Amino acid sequence: MLETLFRSRVLVKLLNYFMRYPDKRVYLREISRIVGEPASAVRRELDRLTEIGLLQAEMHGNHKYFQIKEGLPILPELKGLFLKTEGTVDYLRESLNALEGVRLAFVYGGLAERRGALVPEINVAIIGSPNIDELDRVIKGMQIKLGRKINCSCYRPDEFRRLLEAKDPSLNEALSGEKLVLVANIAEKN
Repeated sequence: MLETLFRSRVLVKLLNYFMRYPDKRVYLREISRIVGEPASAVRRELDRLTEIGLLQAEMHGNHKYFQIKEGLPILPELKGLFLKTEGTVDYLRESLNALEGVRLAFVYGGLAERRGALVPEINVAIIGSPNIDELDRVIKGMQIKLGRKINCSCYRPDEFRRLLEAKDPSLNEALSGEKLVLVANIAEKN
């Protein structure tokens, strides 16, 4: 979605990185590797971001380092915009990876099919045995931070296996179509 708004895939990747890691300083080749884009395209966008005052550039030895400019008044809003679009999946992944007892978690439906789209609801399936109170707390926190409803289905491993073998229709929506894996602790025993 933001590529359409900003008209540059490279710019969106750079802003997404800097919004997630505002305290990090990176040089051209390093950030080029991180975002997976050619150095020439990255340099052009870094120069634009520096020119408009979003980034600060500083020479250290032979490298020019870039970082978010401190005290930037629009930073909270810009972070929120990126979290709610490009950073949603990474945020979900980080939040659910912190939960004990989650063996597998994935997003299905609208967000999985159109990553970065502003879908009104996010569908998440979890297989494992997390603490339900902790899971509820994490889901509520994610809903508040993302400003979207999260529909979460949680299955114990034996229950999921049984429903899968029985070809239960309730799993059909979650298992058909695109999926984005958030957690894959398959070796964990529950």
